Amino acid sequence: MMQPFPPTLDKDELLTIISDLYDGGPALRIDLNGTLRHDVHCRRRAHPLLPDLVPQNPLTATYEMEVAYAVPPMRPIVRAIHPRITVREYPQMPQPIAPLKALCVANAPTDPWNFHSDGALRYLDWTAYFVGKHTLWLECLHRNGRAEWPGRSRPGDPDDEIKNTPPNAPCTCNSEVPYRDCHLAFDLENSERKKKGLRPETRPLSMAFYKSRP
Repeated sequence: MMQPFPPTLDKDELLTIISDLYDGGPALRIDLNGTLRHDVHCRRRAHPLLPDLVPQNPLTATYEMEVAYAVPPMRPIVRAIHPRITVREYPQMPQPIAPLKALCVANAPTDPWNFHSDGALRYLDWTAYFVGKHTLWLECLHRNGRAEWPGRSRPGDPDDEIKNTPPNAPCTCNSEVPYRDCHLAFDLENSERKKKGLRPETRPLSMAFYKSRP
């Protein structure tokens, strides 16, 4: 169970945390139950927040989350059990939602993760950040009719993947396989679908699994 913004959170600290989430800074720490707290060692002198981003509605949502190990070197699979966060509920959410109803809580390979040394604990922290950002995005969407994902987001767009991932670089799916031998062909096909006005297919977590489908 995770509650990123409990009702006991001081309003000034809450707004400071929100500013950090939108800025993408690392000056946050995670308490029990996925509660976000501002790091006392934060080096930012000011924490500005645009008026449209200041929440007007409660942010005290609680999430039941599941973190399941995948076959290494694939990263763990994170799902929101209740309330559900899937493509069906949020088809236009800026942060991609992968197959298996899994949430992209990390940006591979820029967010380092090691199966042996990090385990599920680092993923639990990333999940707390994710549900905090989802809570802010949803509140802003309901209030303004539009909202941007707070901070850095994994693009998931095929054109962005092709542009930003060299063919010889490790694929962003964390398979440790060169991009040219992994998701490149899939992303090229999705790019062509976009040009034709068709909706891109959901990017599979594993191309090995995708290619083995009947």
